[in-house]
Amino acid sequence: MKVDLKNKVAIITGAASGIGRGIAFIFAENGAAVVINGISEDEARGNKVVEERVSPGGRAILMKSNVGG
Repeated sequence: MKVDLKNKVAIITGAASGIGRGIAFIFAENGAAVVINGISEDEARGNKVVEERVSPGGRAILMKSNVGG
């Protein structure tokens, strides 16, 4: 399913791995700028997701934080 997400920003928690990573890819593939959110321990994985999204023309950044409290 294609959804036009151009000019949209998606903040995706848990995006350094698993389901969150997959969701980040789908949003980026549909044109959204993606904020990869993860805890400090996931920094290396989060940076890898950012690189994977930026290289094919997507826009992504990493924001380290724990939204779980």
